[in-house]
Parts: sequence; C-alpha cells; structure tokens
Amino acid sequence: MYRIELVKNGVKINGKPYQIGDYIKATDKGKIKFVGKIKFGVYLDSEGYVDDQHIGFIVEDIDNPIRYTLIDLINTGWKLSIAKDKPKVKVKLIRGKVIYEEE
Repeated sequence: MYRIELVKNGVKINGKPYQIGDYIKATDKGKIKFVGKIKFGVYLDSEGYVDDQHIGFIVEDIDNPIRYTLIDLINTGWKLSIAKDKPKVKVKLIRGKVIYEEE
C-alpha cells in the first residue's frame, strides 16, 4: 500500500518527494536503466484497455520515446536518484534497445 500526498508542484509517495520538472535516474546493479523528467498531464494508456487516456505523473525520456508512469517506475525496484538538472549520460541505440552510459 502506498501513502500518497499531493504537494505543491508534485507528489510524495511513501514520504519521498517527486517534483514536476525534476529528473530521475534509475539504476540497477550499477547500470543506468532509464533517465527521464517528471511531468504531470494526460497520457495515453499503452495497455489497450477501454479507457485509453489517464491523468497523472509520468517520467519521460526527453531524448527518446520512452516513458513510465511514476508509480510503474517506482515499482521496477530500480534505485531512483532525483536531480534538478538532467544527469549527464550518453544515449545509444543498439539493436533497437536504448542504452544509457555515464559521460
């Protein structure tokens, strides 16, 4: 169960603040899995259910067409680091897969 509290310009989930405009870098076992910017708005449901639009917090990679809902990103189990500025990473596309590396 999650404790969710809406706050000015963001949300707290289980006491951890997530602010609109902040960047999240997700890592797993020392490898960068995803980097994106927190946004709030309407987004399309990619699961194909009858309700095809939702409103809420999403995290979008501004350089690639990849996005997660904030709660889905939290549920990955990856370590999430939050920053005001975009983390410096190199982005590569290898065999159709986005690869992130530290600069």
